Amino acid sequence: MFNIIPLENIIKDFGTIPKFVKFLDPIDDIATYYNKADVFLSASREEGLCYSVIEAAYCKTKIVASNISGVLTNIPGEILFESEDYLALSNIIAKIYKGNVEEKKVEAYMFVKDNYSIEKWVSETVSCIEEKLQNKGRYNKK
Repeated sequence: MFNIIPLENIIKDFGTIPKFVKFLDPIDDIATYYNKADVFLSASREEGLCYSVIEAAYCKTKIVASNISGVLTNIPGEILFESEDYLALSNIIAKIYKGNVEEKKVEAYMFVKDNYSIEKWVSETVSCIEEKLQNKGRYNKK
């Protein structure tokens, strides 16, 4: 399942862990963490479809994400930076810390709710299946 690296090995490899870094226990309700966070950071180099960004937007958490394939780039209020550009990322964090960033948490929530809710996915899947069933045989005739 997951390859969990013991804390001792991390400390051995990197020296020390800053006091502001917190290791949290796993929980079943991830929304609890999103709702407590001021900002969700996705600094991935690669993604398929980044569900964590969608989850964070749904929980009205400010999103900062690397501008890569797989991360939605049209979530209202989302702040993007080029992958591995740590200077751009540090500038974004400074702006957020100073309060110099427009908040669009409700708009982001509504965007995700309207486009990525389970109800939307089920509805679109059912529509697709119904369309295929209605067209069955139309293209197979010789």
